[in-house]
Amino acid sequence: GWLAPRLLASCARHSVPATASSIAVTGGLGVLLGSAAHMAAPSIDLVTSAVRGILTALLGGPCNRRAGDNAVGRSPPMWLSGAIAGVLMNYGARVGWYHEVFLPLILLEMEQGSLSLVGTLDWLTLCIVGAGACAAQLAFPLHFGGGAPT
Repeated sequence: GWLAPRLLASCARHSVPATASSIAVTGGLGVLLGSAAHMAAPSIDLVTSAVRGILTALLGGPCNRRAGDNAVGRSPPMWLSGAIAGVLMNYGARVGWYHEVFLPLILLEMEQGSLSLVGTLDWLTLCIVGAGACAAQLAFPLHFGGGAPT
């Protein structure tokens, strides 16, 4: 991105051979960014755990509570949280939140190998609605032109 062209230009200004420059850029930046990611991993883990906890508290995954159980009164009823999440998922997909919000949340839930409740909502609110629209087109096709349907 930003640092690679500058490092390559710096190597050229200092008469570093092209092979050594490309090794410095690819290897050096890889080591630098990998080290930075390694140092930031504990902080990132805290953030993702907090977001995962918020999702679990709000939506209550299938392993966290049973139907009718209100998780010691802290969470809304399952039917209400499901309805709100479904409406938000459908609205967000229409206004462009899918890749910015929903897909990262799906990946965050699946990060530790568990199933994704947000992914299930995505499937229910988007895929099933699309399948219904396709089925409606097959069942009741529009006929253009003046002739009768064949």
